[in-house]
Amino acid sequence: MHIRPMITMLSILSMTSIVCLADDAADRGKLTGTWNLDGGAGNTAWIVRGTETGVHLTYARGTEKIADFECNTTGKECAVKMDGHSAKVSLYYNGPRLIMLETRGDTVVKWRFGLASDGGELEVETMPITPAGKTETLRFKHAEVQASSR
Repeated sequence: MHIRPMITMLSILSMTSIVCLADDAADRGKLTGTWNLDGGAGNTAWIVRGTETGVHLTYARGTEKIADFECNTTGKECAVKMDGHSAKVSLYYNGPRLIMLETRGDTVVKWRFGLASDGGELEVETMPITPAGKTETLRFKHAEVQASSR
């Protein structure tokens, strides 16, 4: 029996898995911050903050908060308000992307938050699941931190 090669292979696989998980965790951290719609009117923004147990998301158009909630990232549903309506969302990570499933009555929309391939923009994809619809992708630029004027 060839135990040594099998142990070596298992060791390599486990080290690769750890490196991949570390990369995903680092990439997930890059989602945090304030993101403004690239070229969009009305100052549309997503604010993504990590918490001890999940993620706090704020979606705003101008001074109006469309959504402002905190939810776990284990896929367990959270009751929230989206655009003034009661909804349920569940959040989870698929690799470095944050996935949000929003359910409002019979309507289900999948949101996917991830960095663009160049890493400089946040891509937010909305995919209507029920009823079926066209996927839309918006790109948001990371907001510059402004120094206080004291």
